[in-house]
Amino acid sequence: MRILIKIILLSFIALHALAAQNYSAADLAEFHKNLRCLVCAGQTVYDSDADFAKDIKLKTEQLIAEGQSLEQIEAFYVKLYGPEIIVSKAWQDISLNLWLLPLILISLFICYVIYHRKQHR
Repeated sequence: MRILIKIILLSFIALHALAAQNYSAADLAEFHKNLRCLVCAGQTVYDSDADFAKDIKLKTEQLIAEGQSLEQIEAFYVKLYGPEIIVSKAWQDISLNLWLLPLILISLFICYVIYHRKQHR
């Protein structure tokens, strides 16, 4: 009976260990790309070599080994550091638009000037 209990207990431990390693390196990289490095200017945890980013990466691996999902880990970081740790997709889109807007306006102005010069000749 004791052997059966030990086998069942070891089976649960083995299943837990297998479940903890179900994220690929690409999954972790994508997860770290969505976390902002709070000590770096404009870098994600994935891109940064700062101690903060290294600590986040190690803590993420530890939490995964404990069986937590990436969603749970993200919620943990938001609770710990606040919502500013998450790189917002909406902010990235706004940022892109802010960079493109001057180029579009300059292009329209050049087209306007060329059109007016042709009209006055």
